[in-house]
Amino acid sequence: MKRWALIIALILVLSLVPGWAIKPANAVQATVELSPTDDAYVNDASPDTNYGTESRLYVGTYYSDGSNYRSYLKFDLSGLPEGAVITSARLYVYTYYGAYGTPVNISVCSVDDDSWSETSITWNTKPNPGTLLDKDLVGTDGKHWSVWDVTSFVQSEFNSDKIVSFVLMSDAEGDLTERITYNSKETTYSTKPYLEITYEVSEIPTVSIQEIQGEASSSPYAGQVVKTTGVVTFVASYGFAIQNGSGPWSGVWVYTRSTPSVNVGDYVSVQAMVKEYDDFTEINYADTSSDQRAIEVLGTAEVPDPVVLPTGNVSQEQWESVLVEVRDVRVINPDLGHGEWEVDDGTGPVRIDDKLYDYSPGHRSKYVYIRGIVWYSYGNFKIEPRDSGDIEVYKPNPNAISYGLTMYYSRQYDSRLSDLENLYENFTNTVSELVSYGVSFDSDVADKINWVNDSMSKVMEEYSLYEQFKNRADKTGFYLPAMIHLRKALFLGEDVKEEIQFLLPHLQRALEEIKAAQQMQEPGNETETGAIPDNETAGVPTNTTQNASQQTPAMNITITIPKVLIDASHGQYYINEAGVSYLVDKIQSELGWEVEINQLPLTYDLLKEYDVVILTDPKDDFTPAEIESIKKYVENGGGLLIAGEWYKYANVENFNEIVGDYGITFNPDELMDDDQNSGRPYYPFVGVYNKAHPVMKFVPDDWTMYYNGNTLTIGGTAVWLIKGYDTSYSVDADGKVVRIKGTNPVIAAAVDLGTGRIVAYGSSKALSDSYNFKYIKSNWPFIKGALLWLAHQE
Repeated sequence: MKRWALIIALILVLSLVPGWAIKPANAVQATVELSPTDDAYVNDASPDTNYGTESRLYVGTYYSDGSNYRSYLKFDLSGLPEGAVITSARLYVYTYYGAYGTPVNISVCSVDDDSWSETSITWNTKPNPGTLLDKDLVGTDGKHWSVWDVTSFVQSEFNSDKIVSFVLMSDAEGDLTERITYNSKETTYSTKPYLEITYEVSEIPTVSIQEIQGEASSSPYAGQVVKTTGVVTFVASYGFAIQNGSGPWSGVWVYTRSTPSVNVGDYVSVQAMVKEYDDFTEINYADTSSDQRAIEVLGTAEVPDPVVLPTGNVSQEQWESVLVEVRDVRVINPDLGHGEWEVDDGTGPVRIDDKLYDYSPGHRSKYVYIRGIVWYSYGNFKIEPRDSGDIEVYKPNPNAISYGLTMYYSRQYDSRLSDLENLYENFTNTVSELVSYGVSFDSDVADKINWVNDSMSKVMEEYSLYEQFKNRADKTGFYLPAMIHLRKALFLGEDVKEEIQFLLPHLQRALEEIKAAQQMQEPGNETETGAIPDNETAGVPTNTTQNASQQTPAMNITITIPKVLIDASHGQYYINEAGVSYLVDKIQSELGWEVEINQLPLTYDLLKEYDVVILTDPKDDFTPAEIESIKKYVENGGGLLIAGEWYKYANVENFNEIVGDYGITFNPDELMDDDQNSGRPYYPFVGVYNKAHPVMKFVPDDWTMYYNGNTLTIGGTAVWLIKGYDTSYSVDADGKVVRIKGTNPVIAAAVDLGTGRIVAYGSSKALSDSYNFKYIKSNWPFIKGALLWLAHQE
């Protein structure tokens, strides 16, 4: 009963296996005779002598001196066909004389170490014998072929390194003085030693490409030589693709390593070994033995049309090496690296590669179609276009686009610039009123005002042209001119709006301060001559004036917008690498100032155009000429914010050349705090403030700031602004404590020269975007106060 159940189960299993997966069992048998690549005897009486060139091989013990002889033979099996099954292996060695007086057994043993050669082997260097394989009895009759069955050892060596070595030894070595003389491969006679091998090779099956692919991730024919046919769909310098009809599993790549002699459209027969190369099924012609591989052009045929697929369906094993096409796709990633890019038709992405055709897409480019062979490598399926004909870029109808863009820009203009005219009217009224008070504008502000006026005129002109062409386009359908003028009006209008929004708060603030100052000087509100309300911008000279309506203004005021220069021309890490985007945004949005990042050498003529200059720790030294320019800038009224770094990177010598004369010294150390820090002692928190100084007016009493940097030493008229907590201390490069706990090391200081001003801070990191902006966000109240004080706007 059990036996019947087993038979029924076997029938059921076999019924599930496709017919093409059952491989033919027919085999071809062949016998070859291999000559040794090396043979030599060794003798213990001359243990360091090599006998590899002798025409004889000795085995046994010699009667005259009792010395022992052994002989070694080596054969190369690599000439046998791949996949051969060895059924028999016999070693043949001929002796003309035989034994002298007593028959003797000569044994053959395996030798595992194949590194010996016939030109160097001696008794002292011979490899050790391994397993006894067989024996042959040599009699006294002479003219005898010794034959040993060595099948099992040869089979194992064929399946490993394909080199096989033997040693011949007498069973009576040392006991019986019989030495057998065999012929070596150097003999002049025909009776040379050889290894006879009988093997079987499977008859090469003829299968379809679909059978090779096997509807599976790995081919059922992997490691076998097969024969198949197909139409060439692409030829490269190292192989070609063939396809059998169309549809899934119909393609395969033929790897030749060198340029094959086939053309697209050839109908070919290919015989070679199937291989899985990194999970990519291919016919490996290049590495198949020459007696088992063949490529033959049988004729020509139509190249199959590509299979049209959604992009989301391409990355499947069934389309490997098949010619496919995706349509109406858009680039979603133009650079995945290694020449790959990604497109999508809405069903999911697919990779496009430049393995066969070098092409670079544009960002968000759209394509009518992309065709190519489906490839698989490095864990990804990808389409490999073959040439320019496999890629067609989408070329839209200009007028259709113009209509769509016209509607789009019209909506954008109405939503984003609906307040532009009112904003501009407010701007012009403010400027006119300032002029009526006798206000003048510095050259930068005047240029901006003039640009706004000129650009606004152009906006109105372009919008008027748009309306004219739009009326015509509604009748003719030709929207391109209307779109062009509306686009210009929109983009220029946005620039005008942005500039007005930047300028107007400055102008309105100045106007309010002027009106407040005038009211203070009207009868009943007299003040001391030249007095300015506390909220008026410092440095604005005023004189007693009449009412503005009398058009006889007496105020002499020039409106300027403070400008900040951040130097990045000396390899500053925290500017060029970590970035200062938060700092720049805060200066522009909260203070309304202009900011520029500098990449030029620092000269006085450059610096004097800015109200505040920010220097962070430099990688490259400031030159002596630059240092003199910076000092001249400060001494002539400029504001300098200079920030250091911890001892490993701090350029204290260079910085001290700039500020040392003004009572500030940067120390080559690092502030530490074991108790109050953000995770490590060298990332301390700081929070001891000199609230009496105007720089610190925006810092709350209980405020804590992130810090990483060095300490300062102050003298002269310099005053401290920020110190470390009582638990803080500092160490130098040797780890030595140089400022002990309880000394509250100074980390920020200020000095007022009467003209220019300096704020020194021990941390460049505090100004940067580092650590998810935690440093700059906690330090901004201090930096804001420093900038205003440096610009004399405290």
